[in-house]
Amino acid sequence: MPKNRSSAGRPVTAPARYPKGAPADRPPQKRSVSQQARLWLLSLCGAVPGAVVVYLTNSFWVGAWVFLAVVIVLGFALFLFERRKRR
Repeated sequence: MPKNRSSAGRPVTAPARYPKGAPADRPPQKRSVSQQARLWLLSLCGAVPGAVVVYLTNSFWVGAWVFLAVVIVLGFALFLFERRKRR
């Protein structure tokens, strides 16, 4: 007799093949690769201005703040893009 009586009469269902909102025509691995590429591009777009500011001001903390500011602004834009693309 199963320990959990609430699930005793219900059939076990497999998880959905594609997550909600994911197009069925693209394999999950390709979606993952393109999303990873966009995240790497985001980090590069934040690292370059941060490195330039560190070079010009000779201050790590100023460069770190520039990096964070750029990543937050562009990250929010990327978030909106991903959410709109999911629809």
